[in-house]
Amino acid sequence: MNPALTPLLGLLAPDLVDDATEWLREAADEDPAKTLVTMTLIASHLFYKAEHGVNPKVKSLNDALVFISTCLSVGYCDIFAMTDRGKQIASFIMIVGPALTPRALDAPRAAREAAAQAAQAETEAHNAQLLARLDRIAALLEARPAGDVGASAAEGAL
Repeated sequence: MNPALTPLLGLLAPDLVDDATEWLREAADEDPAKTLVTMTLIASHLFYKAEHGVNPKVKSLNDALVFISTCLSVGYCDIFAMTDRGKQIASFIMIVGPALTPRALDAPRAAREAAAQAAQAETEAHNAQLLARLDRIAALLEARPAGDVGASAAEGAL
Protein backbone atom coordinates (compact mmCIF):
# COMPACT_ATOMS: atom_id res chain seq x y z
CA MET A 1 0.00 0.00 0.00
CA ASN A 2 1.23 3.43 -0.85
CA PRO A 3 2.08 5.19 2.44
CA ALA A 4 0.51 8.40 1.16
CA LEU A 5 -2.84 6.60 0.85
CA THR A 6 -2.83 5.15 4.35
CA PRO A 7 -4.43 8.23 6.01
CA LEU A 8 -7.31 7.85 3.56
CA LEU A 9 -8.10 4.42 4.97
CA GLY A 10 -10.47 5.93 7.51
CA LEU A 11 -12.32 7.75 4.75
CA LEU A 12 -12.33 4.93 2.23
CA ALA A 13 -13.10 2.07 4.60
CA PRO A 14 -14.92 3.48 7.63
CA ASP A 15 -16.47 0.08 8.39
CA LEU A 16 -13.00 -1.46 8.65
CA VAL A 17 -11.91 1.28 11.04
CA ASP A 18 -15.12 0.88 13.06
CA ASP A 19 -14.68 -2.89 13.24
CA ALA A 20 -11.04 -2.57 14.31
CA THR A 21 -11.97 0.02 16.93
CA GLU A 22 -14.75 -2.17 18.32
CA TRP A 23 -12.45 -5.21 18.37
CA LEU A 24 -9.79 -3.27 20.29
CA ARG A 25 -12.33 -1.98 22.82
CA GLU A 26 -13.76 -5.47 23.32
CA ALA A 27 -10.32 -7.05 23.71
CA ALA A 28 -9.18 -4.35 26.14
CA ASP A 29 -12.32 -4.84 28.22
CA GLU A 30 -12.05 -8.63 28.16
CA ASP A 31 -8.46 -8.76 29.47
CA PRO A 32 -6.57 -5.44 29.60
CA ALA A 33 -3.15 -6.90 30.46
CA LYS A 34 -3.27 -9.54 27.73
CA THR A 35 -4.39 -6.93 25.19
CA LEU A 36 -1.59 -4.54 26.12
CA VAL A 37 1.10 -7.23 26.02
CA THR A 38 -0.19 -8.62 22.72
CA MET A 39 -0.44 -5.18 21.16
CA THR A 40 3.07 -4.29 22.36
CA LEU A 41 4.63 -7.46 20.97
CA ILE A 42 2.81 -7.21 17.63
CA ALA A 43 3.67 -3.51 17.28
CA SER A 44 7.30 -4.24 18.18
CA HIS A 45 7.49 -6.93 15.52
CA LEU A 46 5.87 -4.69 12.89
CA PHE A 47 8.10 -1.78 13.87
CA TYR A 48 11.16 -4.00 13.61
CA LYS A 49 10.09 -5.19 10.15
CA ALA A 50 9.49 -1.59 9.04
CA GLU A 51 12.68 -0.09 10.46
CA HIS A 52 15.32 -2.86 10.42
CA GLY A 53 17.86 -2.26 7.68
CA VAL A 54 16.78 1.38 7.31
CA ASN A 55 17.10 2.70 10.83
CA PRO A 56 20.60 2.19 12.28
CA LYS A 57 19.19 2.28 15.84
CA VAL A 58 16.89 -0.72 15.23
CA LYS A 59 19.31 -3.63 15.18
CA SER A 60 17.18 -6.19 17.01
CA LEU A 61 13.65 -6.96 18.04
CA ASN A 62 14.63 -5.79 21.52
CA ASP A 63 15.42 -2.33 20.13
CA ALA A 64 11.97 -2.22 18.59
CA LEU A 65 10.41 -3.41 21.86
CA VAL A 66 12.17 -0.65 23.79
CA PHE A 67 10.93 1.97 21.34
CA ILE A 68 7.34 0.69 21.33
CA SER A 69 7.21 0.33 25.11
CA THR A 70 8.33 3.93 25.56
CA CYS A 71 5.58 5.01 23.15
CA LEU A 72 3.10 3.56 25.66
CA SER A 73 4.14 6.01 28.34
CA VAL A 74 6.67 8.82 28.44
CA GLY A 75 7.94 8.49 24.88
CA TYR A 76 11.57 8.86 25.89
CA CYS A 77 13.96 6.85 23.77
CA ASP A 78 16.99 7.43 21.59
CA ILE A 79 15.26 5.53 18.76
CA PHE A 80 13.00 7.37 16.33
CA ALA A 81 10.91 6.03 13.49
CA MET A 82 12.44 6.77 10.10
CA THR A 83 10.13 4.96 7.69
CA ASP A 84 6.54 5.94 6.92
CA ARG A 85 5.31 2.56 8.15
CA GLY A 86 7.35 2.89 11.36
CA LYS A 87 5.90 6.35 11.95
CA GLN A 88 2.37 5.00 11.44
CA ILE A 89 2.95 2.16 13.90
CA ALA A 90 4.46 4.54 16.45
CA SER A 91 1.59 6.99 16.01
CA PHE A 92 -0.98 4.26 16.57
CA ILE A 93 0.79 3.09 19.73
CA MET A 94 1.17 6.66 20.99
CA ILE A 95 -2.58 7.20 20.57
CA VAL A 96 -3.90 3.88 21.85
CA GLY A 97 -1.17 2.79 24.26
CA PRO A 98 -1.59 5.46 26.93
CA ALA A 99 -5.33 4.75 27.00
CA LEU A 100 -4.69 1.05 27.67
CA THR A 101 -1.71 1.37 30.01
CA PRO A 102 -3.63 2.63 33.10
CA ARG A 103 -5.99 -0.35 32.83
CA ALA A 104 -3.23 -2.92 32.35
CA LEU A 105 -3.54 -4.32 35.86
CA ASP A 106 -7.36 -4.33 35.96
CA ALA A 107 -8.91 -7.73 36.44
CA PRO A 108 -10.23 -9.51 33.36
CA ARG A 109 -13.94 -9.04 32.63
CA ALA A 110 -14.92 -12.45 34.01
CA ALA A 111 -13.35 -11.64 37.38
CA ARG A 112 -14.96 -8.18 37.47
CA GLU A 113 -18.37 -9.68 36.65
CA ALA A 114 -17.99 -12.37 39.32
CA ALA A 115 -17.07 -9.73 41.91
CA ALA A 116 -20.04 -7.59 40.88
CA GLN A 117 -22.41 -10.58 41.15
CA ALA A 118 -21.04 -11.45 44.59
CA ALA A 119 -21.47 -7.84 45.73
CA GLN A 120 -25.01 -7.80 44.34
CA ALA A 121 -25.87 -11.04 46.16
CA GLU A 122 -24.43 -9.64 49.39
CA THR A 123 -26.45 -6.43 48.99
CA GLU A 124 -29.64 -8.38 48.32
CA ALA A 125 -29.07 -10.58 51.40
CA HIS A 126 -28.44 -7.50 53.55
CA ASN A 127 -31.55 -5.80 52.17
CA ALA A 128 -33.62 -8.93 52.90
CA GLN A 129 -32.40 -8.91 56.52
CA LEU A 130 -33.26 -5.23 56.88
CA LEU A 131 -36.71 -5.76 55.38
CA ALA A 132 -37.39 -8.71 57.72
CA ARG A 133 -36.37 -6.59 60.70
CA LEU A 134 -38.56 -3.70 59.58
CA ASP A 135 -41.47 -6.12 59.12
CA ARG A 136 -41.00 -7.36 62.71
CA ILE A 137 -40.91 -3.78 64.00
CA ALA A 138 -44.03 -2.88 62.01
CA ALA A 139 -45.86 -5.95 63.36
CA LEU A 140 -44.94 -5.02 66.94
CA LEU A 141 -46.07 -1.43 66.41
CA GLU A 142 -49.36 -2.58 64.92
CA ALA A 143 -49.95 -4.96 67.84
CA ARG A 144 -49.42 -2.15 70.35
CA PRO A 145 -52.60 -0.82 71.97
CA ALA A 146 -53.77 2.55 70.67
CA GLY A 147 -52.55 5.46 72.76
CA ASP A 148 -49.68 3.49 74.36
CA VAL A 149 -46.79 5.97 74.34
CA GLY A 150 -44.59 4.30 76.93
CA ALA A 151 -41.82 1.78 76.43
CA SER A 152 -42.95 -1.19 74.41
CA ALA A 153 -41.73 -4.47 73.02
CA ALA A 154 -41.07 -2.69 69.71
CA GLU A 155 -38.23 -0.74 71.29
CA GLY A 156 -36.63 -4.01 72.39
CA ALA A 157 -36.73 -5.27 68.80
CA LEU A 158 -34.52 -2.43 67.66
